[in-house]
Amino acid sequence: FFFSINFFSQKDIYIHFSPTVNNSSFNLNTNYIGDDGKAFSLIHFKYYISDISLTHDGGNTTSFLDSSHVYLIDSDSFTIDLGNLNITNIEKIDFTMGVPTRYNTITGANSKDISTYPASHPLSFQNPSMYWGWSTGYMHMIVGGSVDADNNGTPETDFELHNLGDQNQQ
Repeated sequence: FFFSINFFSQKDIYIHFSPTVNNSSFNLNTNYIGDDGKAFSLIHFKYYISDISLTHDGGNTTSFLDSSHVYLIDSDSFTIDLGNLNITNIEKIDFTMGVPTRYNTITGANSKDISTYPASHPLSFQNPSMYWGWSTGYMHMIVGGSVDADNNGTPETDFELHNLGDQNQQ
């Protein structure tokens, strides 16, 4: 008679992003000096992460490719919770910055009207909006704040930077 018991240790797997500005930790509403010497401050900084693939435990791959694994990263949390997985050692992490083409526009194979997502879903309505429109799709990243336009050292002129279009998905 042969009896065997296998125990699989599952772990909560998180990916944490640590944005920096000029080698310092990033914080909203903090003045920084840009490459052009002008002061700037951000009031929001959001971006999508998707199509995560983990290579682990000697070359095994676990991928997260469905719409429930599109993550909106913002200044409230730079952490993605992938759940409780049977993984011991992560060797490589691949991901896409942006919303995958298949979910992004009217031509996407799995795209849906933004209003059909539950309010808590990252592809639902956001403030500020991360959605440009049905033909253009989601903005992969949005950055907004103020810049010092009059060179007095105080950021006073508002700006927005939107990154969108499937060609900008990286």
